[in-house]
Amino acid sequence: MARWIGLICFVFYLLCSHTVQAETFDLGEIIVKDSRQTITQIAAIDEITQSELQQRGAQTLGQAIETLPGVYINVGRRNELTFNIRGFEQRQVAVLLDGIALMVPYDGFIDSGSLPLDSLAKITVTRGNSSVLYGGTAMGGVVNMVSAKPERPLEISADGGIAERGTAWGHARIASDQGRYYFSADYGYSDSDDFRLSDDYDKHENENGGVRQNSDRQRENIAIKVGFEPAKGHEYAIGIHRVDSEWGMPTIDEGWGRYWRFSTWQRTTGYLTGKSQLGDLGTLHSRFFYDTFDNVLDSYDDDNFTSQTRKYAFHSTYDDHSYGGNLTFRPNLSPDHDTAVAVHYRRDTHRSQSDRGEAWLKSRSEQYSCAIEDNFNLCDNLSMVIGLSYDQQRPLTESTDFDRQSEDAWNPLIGLNWQLGLTTRCWFSVAKKIRFPSLKELYSGLESSKTLSNEELKLERSLNYELGFEHFFSDDLIAQLSVFYSKIDDLIESEPVGSGLDQLQNVGKARYVGAEVSLRYCSDAGHELYSHYTFLDASNRSAQHSSDHIPYRSQHKFNVSVIWQLPATMNLVTQAQWNSRRHYQDSTTFDWQTTDDYWLCHAQLNCPITASIQWNLGVRNLLDEEYQLEAGFPQPGRQLYTGLRVTF
Repeated sequence: MARWIGLICFVFYLLCSHTVQAETFDLGEIIVKDSRQTITQIAAIDEITQSELQQRGAQTLGQAIETLPGVYINVGRRNELTFNIRGFEQRQVAVLLDGIALMVPYDGFIDSGSLPLDSLAKITVTRGNSSVLYGGTAMGGVVNMVSAKPERPLEISADGGIAERGTAWGHARIASDQGRYYFSADYGYSDSDDFRLSDDYDKHENENGGVRQNSDRQRENIAIKVGFEPAKGHEYAIGIHRVDSEWGMPTIDEGWGRYWRFSTWQRTTGYLTGKSQLGDLGTLHSRFFYDTFDNVLDSYDDDNFTSQTRKYAFHSTYDDHSYGGNLTFRPNLSPDHDTAVAVHYRRDTHRSQSDRGEAWLKSRSEQYSCAIEDNFNLCDNLSMVIGLSYDQQRPLTESTDFDRQSEDAWNPLIGLNWQLGLTTRCWFSVAKKIRFPSLKELYSGLESSKTLSNEELKLERSLNYELGFEHFFSDDLIAQLSVFYSKIDDLIESEPVGSGLDQLQNVGKARYVGAEVSLRYCSDAGHELYSHYTFLDASNRSAQHSSDHIPYRSQHKFNVSVIWQLPATMNLVTQAQWNSRRHYQDSTTFDWQTTDDYWLCHAQLNCPITASIQWNLGVRNLLDEEYQLEAGFPQPGRQLYTGLRVTF
């Protein structure tokens, strides 16, 4: 922490007077929200800018998107922050960084709490039917984190902060735009010894309250990018992103506990991206990447976290990598049509060692996607988008006793946007979406003696409908309503097959029905109000099921965020969010129970000292609410923090 305080004080000493504005890295976007393409008008799309992230004090992807309609956050036994959108799990949502998919090859997840925001210009979240140009695995939507691009000859910034329980973080950035080329370099760091539980938390078998044991977390991250613009219409960039983390996993507070830690969690992504104007033919966008993921999961004997001698102790190692790319061509066919064709390729390799001295296991698969999409006007106030993708997965692992076949699917999309006068519009869309099984699901029997592989396992399918309305009461007051319905078939679930074995099977069916209502208001004095309510009816429609409930889906969510403009150019950002109870099935009795509903209130005071220096003071969980997102895993209580940001 001392090095960050020193860095901030040094930049503070410079007392420069220019504020850096984050320009969006256009090469990182597949679909641009501000364009008038119909595909951007037939789904609920939100953009969160760098300025908004700083005003709220958001440091991770999960904290950034938790305020959006239809987005629900979860933290469970692995102490990883995941989310679902309109009922769809995170593995059914495409999470991208500059248009490149982020996922652990083994299980398809990525810890949203380990994805820093330091180098971003904005986050674009698509809820509902996304463009077919994104490729497969976007059943529930898309989250694209777009990095910043410099716009000055020299940009330097630094920020840092401290909080309770030995928590500290910092970030430094240097960037330059030299006309025909540009570069940026970011370094970030965060460290937390543990977190404090709410004072209302009652003592349990494995947790005494006060400080949550084994809840420490450390992270370092770097992002380097170099770009070149040799001529008008041409731009190319090469970059690298790396995240190096370590964190503990607090044990469940009742019942049999486990003493786990991620001793190593590393992700490195190298990429090459470009845009080429091919004369009068059109524009070609290209992205190529190589991604590595390494982690070590340690299970210890007890809460001393020193010895690994008991039968349940282990030292598990993953050594994964992925590579691939995508090409998007936008031909100049007709001024009345905005057409695009895309191809995607991805190859995933997972290598694992269950314990020291054990044999290494390997599994592989590759995915292809070809898509075409066309936006056009049917008449002056009615526009349409149609799209079609062909997606295929090819399992490549040979170390099994069966020959797994390739699987493919055709996935169409159609959407309409109707402009009802100058202030009102409505939209409708319907699309078929899929998710291919992860390597963990395809080869579940390789790494677990209690799981039987299923050579007949198929992809998951969904049919999504959305109807929406948007009305401008004035330039300052906007209301939006979205109604959605999703029918999901062939959900992959674990089923008992006798002799103490389980097997992953396509037995699941689900239905997600809901609505989102939002209101946004900006006053002449600069005050801003954003409020929304989400209703979600997530029901299990499988042939054999113990309940209609789907675990950990809140039926109701209400959020209100207000930015209050204060004297001396200060502002106060406040947020209050209520989530209704969540159903879950007890792992011991198999009875269905519920977690409590909860309120979360946050606030941050932003105080500009000069044009280049800003100090903030904030609090998360202002009411010190005791709440659990997953049963048995209490979340942090009230936390005070303060920070300083300097730019020039």
